[in-house]
Amino acid sequence: MSYSLRPYQQECADFVLDKLKTYKAPILLNLSCAYGKSFLIADIAKRSGMKTLILTISKELCEQDFAKLSIVMDGQGVGMYSASWGRKETEYLTVATVQSAYKHPELWQDYELVIADEVDASFNLDGMFGTLVDNKKVIGLSATCYGTVGSRQGRWFTTKLWVLHKIKSKTHGWFWQPIAYNTSENELLAKGYLCPIKYFSSPTDCSLLKMTSNGSEYTLESLEDWTDHIFMRAIQVMQGAEKNGMCHSGLVFLPSVESCIALECLCQQCGMDAKAVHYKTPAKERDEIIEAHKNGKLKWIINQGVCCRGFDSPKTDCIVNLRPTCSLRLHRQIMGRLLRVHPDKKIGYFFDLTNNLERWGRVEDVEMGKNGWQDTILLRGKDISGMEISKINVSRLRTREDEENTTRRRF
Repeated sequence: MSYSLRPYQQECADFVLDKLKTYKAPILLNLSCAYGKSFLIADIAKRSGMKTLILTISKELCEQDFAKLSIVMDGQGVGMYSASWGRKETEYLTVATVQSAYKHPELWQDYELVIADEVDASFNLDGMFGTLVDNKKVIGLSATCYGTVGSRQGRWFTTKLWVLHKIKSKTHGWFWQPIAYNTSENELLAKGYLCPIKYFSSPTDCSLLKMTSNGSEYTLESLEDWTDHIFMRAIQVMQGAEKNGMCHSGLVFLPSVESCIALECLCQQCGMDAKAVHYKTPAKERDEIIEAHKNGKLKWIINQGVCCRGFDSPKTDCIVNLRPTCSLRLHRQIMGRLLRVHPDKKIGYFFDLTNNLERWGRVEDVEMGKNGWQDTILLRGKDISGMEISKINVSRLRTREDEENTTRRRF
């Protein structure tokens, strides 16, 4: 099977390969959701002339990158190293999950180049990822090259949003350089390479959601309490989308395993074609459900943490979101599942039952800043770099925890 890059992918690949000739610092690429990163990575790995390790964050993304690399290399000199897939192959070009690769750093000592796919997700320089990048050239790719950093001042713990290169690690310092290459969703939408999205917002009251102690996200307990009250509303939205021809292949996003199971039971009672997948779903069953959905034999997948980042199903034309989040990255990755083009899909429909759209905007509303791209994150034209995500009174939090612990001991 032959392959060819799209013009914007070719331009990016040529830029990176030219940069690799003289540039020793890590190269950071901010590329649109549904950009086609797997083929881009494969092309760069092939043409670099270096022994390359491609790191991924999940079983599904590992398979996706391996499949594209096998096409580009015609199956020659390509290996997969992933416990999830039961494969431990080390070839000239190897795709691996970071969770498997870091356990055997000796295997990668003679590799010259590391390419990290979705680098903002779980590639902690002070953890597993950091053990694999020393003395190597590094390329990091993501559609969301930013993250949050918490800091303590007195009794207050504050979490803020920053561009990735402004986040310092303990072991590697200021590792990432300013973003070297940027392609936004707006650029690719204008050129017809992405599917446009129509948005429907019907937010519910999220004021009672509680923050975790580090201020980066809502607590699972409060999210489960919140979802318990909107299941029937979600069913109505799903049924309405089917009735109005808005859903041929749909995804529902939820915050927990329990909420997935509960909504799946309600869907079955209502005679809807829906199944749930989550981290507790047996691997074989999970793969079968996802395959059935991609082949058009299952209309809805109800998921928690499975069908988000890197999930590749171009037929997906409808999303019902029941996952409130403090994470701009998560919000954009969820919406990004609708952007892939398909001959049978002219538009994607996004139904938001949270306050995420109000807080974080549409796909088109967020771009890296115009100041060389590297310094700012723009939301509807406003710089939100360094924006305060949450501010928690630590002393009050501890007081509440002490009271709860005392109550548990009494009973």
